[in-house]
Amino acid sequence: MNGAVPVRPRWLVTFLTAGFAATLVVLAARAMFAVFMFYDDEGYVLISYRNFAEGGSLYREVFSQYGPFPFVAHWGLHLAGVPLNHAGGRAVTLCLWVLVALALAALAGRATRSIPAGIFTLAGTFSCLFVMTSEPSHPGGLIVALGAAAAAGGWFLLHRGLTAGWAALIGAVAAALLLTKINVGIFAAFAGVAWLSLHLRAGPVRRIAIAVVLVGCVLLPLLLMRDKLGEPWVMTLALTWSAAAVTAVATTAWQGPGDLTPRAAVPALFSGAVAAALILAVPLARGTGISDLLDGILLGPLRNAVKFSHPVSWPPGMIGYTGASVASWVTVLALRRRYPAETAMVVAALRIAVAVGIAVCLVRPPPLLVSFNLYALTLPALWPLAWRLGEAGSNADRARIWILLLLLGQCLHAYPVAGSQVAWGCVLTIPLAAIGSWEAVQWLRANQSAWFSPRAGRLAAVTLALGAVASALGTGWNLGRESLRRSDGVSLGLPGTGPLRQPDDSAALLRVLTLNATAHADVLFSEPGMFSFNLWSGAPTPSAANVTHWFSLLSEERQREIMHRLAASPRAVVIVDQLHVNFLRDRGFSPAGPLHDFIAREFEPAFRVADLEFRVRRGRTIRPFLVAELLTRTESAGDGERHLIRLPLLLPTGSPVETIELAPGHAAAIRLGRENTRAEITPLSPRGDPTGPAITARWPLVTSGPVLLSLYFNVPEPSRLPREATIMLRNKHGGEEGLARLAP
Repeated sequence: MNGAVPVRPRWLVTFLTAGFAATLVVLAARAMFAVFMFYDDEGYVLISYRNFAEGGSLYREVFSQYGPFPFVAHWGLHLAGVPLNHAGGRAVTLCLWVLVALALAALAGRATRSIPAGIFTLAGTFSCLFVMTSEPSHPGGLIVALGAAAAAGGWFLLHRGLTAGWAALIGAVAAALLLTKINVGIFAAFAGVAWLSLHLRAGPVRRIAIAVVLVGCVLLPLLLMRDKLGEPWVMTLALTWSAAAVTAVATTAWQGPGDLTPRAAVPALFSGAVAAALILAVPLARGTGISDLLDGILLGPLRNAVKFSHPVSWPPGMIGYTGASVASWVTVLALRRRYPAETAMVVAALRIAVAVGIAVCLVRPPPLLVSFNLYALTLPALWPLAWRLGEAGSNADRARIWILLLLLGQCLHAYPVAGSQVAWGCVLTIPLAAIGSWEAVQWLRANQSAWFSPRAGRLAAVTLALGAVASALGTGWNLGRESLRRSDGVSLGLPGTGPLRQPDDSAALLRVLTLNATAHADVLFSEPGMFSFNLWSGAPTPSAANVTHWFSLLSEERQREIMHRLAASPRAVVIVDQLHVNFLRDRGFSPAGPLHDFIAREFEPAFRVADLEFRVRRGRTIRPFLVAELLTRTESAGDGERHLIRLPLLLPTGSPVETIELAPGHAAAIRLGRENTRAEITPLSPRGDPTGPAITARWPLVTSGPVLLSLYFNVPEPSRLPREATIMLRNKHGGEEGLARLAP
């Protein structure tokens, strides 16, 4: 990724680079509006942001396991006109994704003065953060954006020798992170303390500070992971991270002192205090008490043991790989004085090898697995990037060490849930590897020997640059293929979803549940918490204490408040995702508690679609809209109408329905229309009760308000249809006018 390879004409390179960046942004936008995760953290954070923006006091009324900064940020966006719905939240997340990619690409490009390094980092960052499509509106978007700001802004300030500016930036960022997710803020603060300690003047203060940092490298993961150290994946993470941290910090320490004094920390302390005061002032002014903040930010996270976790998918032999990395570090360290040129050459080669490994990870589909591969590859192999190849005490060296230490701290974000957190934690490996490999090639070219001629140096530089471009193009290809694959389907068509698209069956499922909640619920709750249905249907939640895993995070008092609200509402509805419940049960995390028991005792399924149950109070009956019955009419064998579909409809005003297709795209799909189907329409009340007689309808079908659509037809045996097939109502142009599902 060497910048010494001139490319002409310059305007063409700029044009192609800008075009590549614009293409990645378009692909990211398509992907961002093509995924909806049924565990629905998105709905939880959106309804919490909305409740806060509408006047709810944070922690006292509005529950959150996160700090106040995301609420303050989204309240500000709300005041600026950004809607707190799925479309607005996804647009904000997309902007953060793009800004992070551009910032890190600018960092790598500026540090290396290399366009290939910049586009390699740009494509790699887009790919690594593809998981953001699964976590729109989640505070993780702000976390990764703050991390990128600390990395890119910190590098530019340190490269110019502006240590006070760097300290002020890091203090403010660390405060914002602490007030977003306390453990991530601690990781950033630890990185800042480690960097300052390593660059203190020689003397006892430096020695003590470095000793404290090294002890922290061992104790930090043990303290963080104390609840689950008995699990093999957790112990692997603790050992791997400690090995990486100790080798990187010790490598930097043994390369000599800096010129700072402890007073260099003053700007960080001042800016952190100012940033924290400004953030905390907003919830305090809106009804949150100091004790509420203390409990929500600090005491609550300390009090609650880790109840749900998801492991890092370590490759086989991870401990052996870590051990080999430590052994190579010890060997190089032992030989560095006797063979300085040879050991430096080994380190340069290792840096290039890390970059090549990252490039291979980036071009391997699918994008969702990129971050997991990067994490396992790079975490044990960070110490070569801490090894100084350039001028002692140079600004470039200091700036690179800062990115490395910040990356190290954020890698701990993978515990206890190694999902999107892995990508947020390890994305800085990409610009760091680009910078480190560029420095390695520069060093090799400047320190030629019998084993590395000038011609070999030029060849290595060209090869690395071409490899960076090839990796970027391969990564972009994977992104494009995945984005286009995901964007197939139809518009979700629910309030506040904007251009969000879903496959036919998923869109039908979400519409069925939302429409029935609109028609049949005056209060809507869910297990686990799926609050997107509240946002789409307009049905209120029982309280402002909303969270996905409420059975483990809400106190018994808050659960009983929800029980009382549900008990007082005869038309209360609870949606239960049995697939998610079984997923948690299989991992030893079964929902339990007074609210769970109340729902099981007082609510029964009125109907079920896929794995989601629509539960109503026991003894209450409803007619589910958009859930069709398929019947065989044995008594009418002679009239050519062997089959009947009864479909309760509540369609928005639109074009007349020309055809109705069962299981579109399936080999057994059935198309019903004027040629083969007789239709009757029975008017219904908003609750689904008949309000008049059935009348024969003509094609194309036009309905107004709730109706029962009866379709009589005789086609090849419909038993070949898939279970719970999707039903699509089409207009004369073939466009979708409505979706429904066959009853199981």
